[in-house]
Amino acid sequence: MKTTTLLAMFAAIVAVGHCSLRCYQNCGSGSSDNIPCDKSKEVDCTSGHVCAKSEVSYEVLGRGKGSGWFSFCWAKTDQAGICTAVKAQLATQGTISNWNCGVEFCETALCNSGFTAHVSILVLAAGVLVFGLF
Repeated sequence: MKTTTLLAMFAAIVAVGHCSLRCYQNCGSGSSDNIPCDKSKEVDCTSGHVCAKSEVSYEVLGRGKGSGWFSFCWAKTDQAGICTAVKAQLATQGTISNWNCGVEFCETALCNSGFTAHVSILVLAAGVLVFGLF
């Protein structure tokens, strides 16, 4: 009986693992604006994407220095791509120099704003309670 219960619980965890990851998209804080990562910025990432947070510092010719962080869903294998996308967006303000960009990836729901939701732990705890595996 316990083997069947463990297999059922494992199947439930595997099924949850194949659902899309919920992340914040298009929010962050810059030198001149702040777009909060709230419920309205939550999205389900497409397959193969994880939560990403990019921190940048730069100088806009004739305007001065700037810095900020931005949240996205992004392919973990494309760190350079996220920096290129952020730089292209900032380049609408003028010529960019002294460009620095770092990217952090995470694979826990809503982890790319500084707040971490431990969904996998909650799923495991719920399984233990439901199936009585104490």
